Amino acid sequence: MSKRVGYLIISILILLVACKTEKISRKPLEGKNKDFLLEKLEKNEVDFKTFSGRSAITVQNEEKKNSFKSTIRIQKDSAIWVSITPLFGIELARILLTKDSLKVINRINAEYFIGDYEYFYKKYDIALEFETVQALLIGNKVDFERDEKLKFSIDKEKYYLGNIKRRKVVKAEKKPKKIDDNELVSLWLNPTTFKIEEMLISDLTASRFVRALFMQHQEIDGKLFPTQLTYYLNESVNDRVDIEYSKITLDQPISFSFNIPSKYEQVFY
Repeated sequence: MSKRVGYLIISILILLVACKTEKISRKPLEGKNKDFLLEKLEKNEVDFKTFSGRSAITVQNEEKKNSFKSTIRIQKDSAIWVSITPLFGIELARILLTKDSLKVINRINAEYFIGDYEYFYKKYDIALEFETVQALLIGNKVDFERDEKLKFSIDKEKYYLGNIKRRKVVKAEKKPKKIDDNELVSLWLNPTTFKIEEMLISDLTASRFVRALFMQHQEIDGKLFPTQLTYYLNESVNDRVDIEYSKITLDQPISFSFNIPSKYEQVFY
């Protein structure tokens, strides 16, 4: 059970929370330049200070399928808190991500994990970043370079934008050093709302990708927000995570309770 819970949490992180649904009518696509689309993309992203959402999550692969409920809370650009429970039952696990750390409480096995993103990179060869997880849960873009290499086209009856992912700058021997560019971000925008309906993050060196679909946008506090999100790992349609939000509140006070019982044992997944 310990490994099962651990792998379940890792799967979510890798693949990867009273509203009236807005009916969106497609308009004929008209040629727009890059600057126009970038402006519309920025303007129509969900801007928030805090986010809280209840959701049903399904994680599946070729061998099994797990479903559970969760509460997801986000302090923008600061912390992501997730509480996971079975469809009927007590809390199974609690997760807390900050800009530089990841913590997990596994209540089933009375154990906990504390690590950083470098740990994931070394063990799983995955460049996990707080900003990427936040964008995938909200339906906002993963940032990319705005240079002459930015691609623009009309694809699948949507506007397409794509370029190399914007990388962090890290310090090395007192001099800033930019991490090698090896990830491509591709976005497909609704031609009417300019909301992201599909995002592809491709690792050019490892030949793998995560594809995110943002569907069923609803108006919440004047902002269009995706309530059905699906994440695919590589080309397999069986390796996927589905999130369906049932209640979303923005910019309300939230808490991030995360107390590790003294009797719990520290583990490493």
